[in-house]
Amino acid sequence: MKKNSIPSPTKYNKIIWSLLWGIWIRRNEWVYAGKKKEIAEVIHKAMSLVGEYESAKDQAKVSSASEVLECQWKAPPTGIIKVNSDAAIFDPDKVGLGGLMRDNVGDVVAATCLRMEGKYDVDVVEAMALRHALVIAMEAGFVKVCLETDNLKLHHMIIVCRSGNRVAHNLAKLSINCSSLRVWLEEYPAEIQAVVMADINSSST
Repeated sequence: MKKNSIPSPTKYNKIIWSLLWGIWIRRNEWVYAGKKKEIAEVIHKAMSLVGEYESAKDQAKVSSASEVLECQWKAPPTGIIKVNSDAAIFDPDKVGLGGLMRDNVGDVVAATCLRMEGKYDVDVVEAMALRHALVIAMEAGFVKVCLETDNLKLHHMIIVCRSGNRVAHNLAKLSINCSSLRVWLEEYPAEIQAVVMADINSSST
């Protein structure tokens, strides 16, 4: 048996307390509601609760770590195109998708924004923005890309906070003025020039 497969003393304590709590609940349901739970069900529930608690703690550690990581936009390695994406939700039933592609010196090689009708959850529209930006990048002929987003549920191997994703965020908001899909190749809207230049300056320092 592997050493790390044995629960730690602290975890044992959590399991014991969870079992005791489960037994107490089982007793109350039996006495006051006439419901009898099998002991195996109580044990399974106790183990599941401890497992869920440990998983939540691990997720919290990952989220906390992301808060202290690099928050400024950084240029990708030579030969790689960095794709930033973001979304904006406009009341009452419109959303905006924004995407920006930049090379290793920070030059914009493509930009896009799209306004869509409909009501979506934040996580869903962020995923739509990421997919939209990636599709535009691929259609523009960029094969080697890295993705960057400020949504924790999408980031996985990509970790960046909002200040490192400002240009895509501004493109997403800019889409409110667009009646159809907009794509710029090797240029970008004048409205986002300030944040593009700010990223380039921070990346070179």
